[in-house]
Amino acid sequence: MPNEIFTNEERQKLLKEIERLKAENARLLDVSQDAIYKAFFDACPDVIFKLDMDFNISFVHLPARSKEYIESISNKNIYDIIPNVFHASMQAGLQRSIQTGEPAFYESHGEFEGEEKYYENFLSPLKNKDGNVISIFFYCRNVTKQKLIEKSLIKNQHTLKTIFENSEHFITVISLDRKIIWFNKKSELLSPVVFGNKLELDCFAETFLPEKNRASFVEHFNHVLNGESINYVRQYTVDDAPFYLELFINPVYENAKITSVSLIGVDITKHKESEDYLKKVNVELTQQNEQLNEFSYIISHNLRGPISNLLGLVEIFKHHKEDATQTEQFLFHITKTTQKLDEVISDLNFVVTNHDSNVSNNSIVNLEDECSAIAGLLSVQIKKTEAKFKYDFSSCPEIYSVKSYIHNILYNLISNAIKYKREDCAPIVELSSCLVDKSTVCIECKDNGIGMDLKKYQDKLFGFYKRFHNHVDGRGIGLHLVKRQVELLDGYIKVESILEQGSIFKIYLPVKNADE
Repeated sequence: MPNEIFTNEERQKLLKEIERLKAENARLLDVSQDAIYKAFFDACPDVIFKLDMDFNISFVHLPARSKEYIESISNKNIYDIIPNVFHASMQAGLQRSIQTGEPAFYESHGEFEGEEKYYENFLSPLKNKDGNVISIFFYCRNVTKQKLIEKSLIKNQHTLKTIFENSEHFITVISLDRKIIWFNKKSELLSPVVFGNKLELDCFAETFLPEKNRASFVEHFNHVLNGESINYVRQYTVDDAPFYLELFINPVYENAKITSVSLIGVDITKHKESEDYLKKVNVELTQQNEQLNEFSYIISHNLRGPISNLLGLVEIFKHHKEDATQTEQFLFHITKTTQKLDEVISDLNFVVTNHDSNVSNNSIVNLEDECSAIAGLLSVQIKKTEAKFKYDFSSCPEIYSVKSYIHNILYNLISNAIKYKREDCAPIVELSSCLVDKSTVCIECKDNGIGMDLKKYQDKLFGFYKRFHNHVDGRGIGLHLVKRQVELLDGYIKVESILEQGSIFKIYLPVKNADE
């Protein structure tokens, strides 16, 4: 026989050592497995029970519960420790799992420890080698927080949907490729009336717009895809009346990424009408205020000449009242001036109450007679300045217009011609008229006064309270009133002027007949 490596004694020792090592290895494996299970259960937030077929507890894992409590419920029946409110759902789940031999899942909720609780439950049956269920693992997870958040979200979504559905605004959600993915009731009702087409899902939004607005909408939409918010107003026609829609296009974000686009349309028709009405009222009030101011100054301006004339005549009369011949002459002039003053007041009173030339008291106006009357009113100034007048109304001696307006226009032009005379010579005022064509007459007033720098004052020439010479008393309203009244007569005015040579004012008025 070959020599043996180990003696019997050595062999026995070796076998004992191997057995010891096997036992130690098994012990270490058991310790390691227990440590793994312990770590798993310590970290597990779920409630875990192992139940026998009588539903008695053979194993329990209860997070945040004391060791004493866990020991106190061991071997108890599960129905003795689970609140009654959860019994029915648990019983149905256990029966299903035992009968089918398959895992079962169910949800349960009810009041527990003074609060409403929600749980997700999982049943896992354990079988023997013959396939019979011998015990069941019961897993229970508290999902109350998640359920309450979910209910809150659902409630909020329902509230928002209710708000959007019942909103008076036109609300539409559009996908990134410009297709409609949702719209509210108002949009559904409004679109056929405003756009002529009923909104449809999965159709390009711009197809419902008037063709002229489609390109601009696409351009706005592309800006929104870049994160911009767009707002503009569109006017449409509904029932032959203007309809104004203010549109707001905004990006819709999810997790900081644009996922869709919202389009909200707000009917601002009433607001627009109110705004337009207020603007109209404001314009009318401004015009009325301006007209009242103008005519207030017209009265003052036109009355000043006759009153100055009266004061002059009365002053002269004081010194010559003993002379019967002169007294009679003074009384004649005073009476004539007073009558003219009354006529001016009557005319201007009519002007104040009738601003529109279309509703005015048109009459035949003899231009020479009117100029002669104005010369009488300005007799004191004429005498003082030695002013001379030249008339040539042969081409058009009469016009059919508002007499008070024509009087005021000529009065201002003539009085300005005298007032703004040159120091080195007496004022010369030349007045004439002519037919420009069959529909237009021109009245011209030319003087040899100090003139104006039209390049400098062209834009301000007819402004209210605008004066260009400070060496002469005045309020700067004469030319403004002239232009105003010429325009009320549907006419216009042109000016030519050279410094230290004089000015020419040309009044162009429409030709009217007495039967118009």
